[in-house]
Amino acid sequence: VVLGDLRRGAHHAEAAEGSMGPLKQSGKAGDVMCEVITTALEVIGSKGRMEIQQRWGKEKMTWSEICDNHRDLIEKYKLDFLSSSAEPKVSGSETDICIALNLRKLLDEDKSTEDIFSYIDKTIPADSQKNEAFIKDLMRVACDFTIDADPNSVEVFNISEGKFKKVSPILIKYIQSSKDNLDTELHALDAVQLLLHERCHPRDLGYNLFIKLEDEDIVTEQGFRNWRDNGIEQQGNGVMRQKLKQFFIDLSDNEESDTNSENVGP
Repeated sequence: VVLGDLRRGAHHAEAAEGSMGPLKQSGKAGDVMCEVITTALEVIGSKGRMEIQQRWGKEKMTWSEICDNHRDLIEKYKLDFLSSSAEPKVSGSETDICIALNLRKLLDEDKSTEDIFSYIDKTIPADSQKNEAFIKDLMRVACDFTIDADPNSVEVFNISEGKFKKVSPILIKYIQSSKDNLDTELHALDAVQLLLHERCHPRDLGYNLFIKLEDEDIVTEQGFRNWRDNGIEQQGNGVMRQKLKQFFIDLSDNEESDTNSENVGP
């Protein structure tokens, strides 16, 4: 019943949470909610994640009000896109998930780079703009925005050159914001890993994203290697690094070529 209403848009996510009341005492509320969400994603299709995320954020829902073991359930049901609501943090007057949704809305509405800078700088205090949560949200929203489904192939995705050009100056400003950016680069690449894990690692998408991040100087060579060796996120860790073997081989070859060129005399 809850699923049917959610599909038709007639049932608020908050009401769905309320209907879980009798199940909370038995400890089943979390599992049932996760089943409802994952089934809704299958039925609604590719836009389901954003629709559910918008409702979740708009109605200020939290996992902690549904169950105690939300972290385990998020991992089990692969609901990482709602994980930032598990422990809401407030930056200024908005929660992290609202900031992410607003950033995506600004990108979708083709707002100018200056408009996006203005929104971020007004919403996120300057001393919080290097925080892990903000960098991850920014990177995930920006990269997800640039990914387009190939109309001629199933489960094939391409990176839009135009969209990537739009987000590049935004990512550079907040990731390369000081002399030592290894931490922000690591958080940014962890966010890409989680995004691709959610998408079940489509063929070549991770490699192509990393190439673009290198070409646009969003992440440095040292930042890529630091993430490879010290990345924090475990979900999708092994698959991601396996698919990026060629990228790191090319990175090493480029470094060796640059070193040899420097050592060649006039």
